[in-house]
Amino acid sequence: MPLLKAVPQKGGQVALDLEVARIKQLHSYGILVPELIAQQPGWILLKNLGESIIDDFKQNAQDIPRIRKLFGNCLDAIKQLHQQDQYMSQGFVRNMLKISDNPVQIGFIDFEDDPLTVMNLPQAQARDLILFINSTARFFVGDSEFFQQQIHKFLEGHKPAVIDNVQKTNDKLLWVTKVPFQKTLGHDYQKLKVGILSLQNLPPSSHWSED
Repeated sequence: MPLLKAVPQKGGQVALDLEVARIKQLHSYGILVPELIAQQPGWILLKNLGESIIDDFKQNAQDIPRIRKLFGNCLDAIKQLHQQDQYMSQGFVRNMLKISDNPVQIGFIDFEDDPLTVMNLPQAQARDLILFINSTARFFVGDSEFFQQQIHKFLEGHKPAVIDNVQKTNDKLLWVTKVPFQKTLGHDYQKLKVGILSLQNLPPSSHWSED
C-alpha cells in the first residue's frame, strides 16, 4: 500500500536541511510551524511552538465535549494545510501542538522526512488523514459515530484524487474488521477497527479544482 510505506529518513545534515526548508516553505503559506532561531552545521534551534495535543487527549479522555472540540480543531488545521496544497511529514497527532485556546490555534512539527520523495501530493494528503485517524481513534472507541461524521466532513471539498487514495487504501484494510473472535482482541484491535470503519462510504468530492 503506497500510502503506508516508510518515507526514507537520511538523517544527519540532510534531515536538518530538509526540516529547515519545509518550515520555511510552510511558514510562507501562513501555516503555524516552529520559528527557526539558529542554524549551524549539525544542529538547528527551534522556538517552542505550543502544548502537546496528544497529552491533552490522554489527560482529558473522559471529557467528551473537550476531546470532541479538540479533534475538530485538529481536522480544521489539517484541512487548512491541504487547502494550501501542503502536507505534513508524519500525520500523527503527536506532531501537532496547540498554540492558543482563544482563538484555538494549532501548529505542526517534525519535518525530517518528505513524503513527496516517494508519493505525489494527493497521496501525501491522504496519508496525513490515515495517520491522524490511526493516532486518534483510540479516544473515540465509544464515540465512533461522531468520529466518522467529523472525518467525512473533513473530506468534503477535498480533491477527488485525495479521496480516491484514502478509499483505495482503506478498502485493502477492511478484512481486519471481519476477523473472528473480535471481543477477545482487546482495545488495540477496537481502535484499529474504529479507524478503518470511519472511512467507509466517503463523501463525493466537490469545491476544489484540479488545477
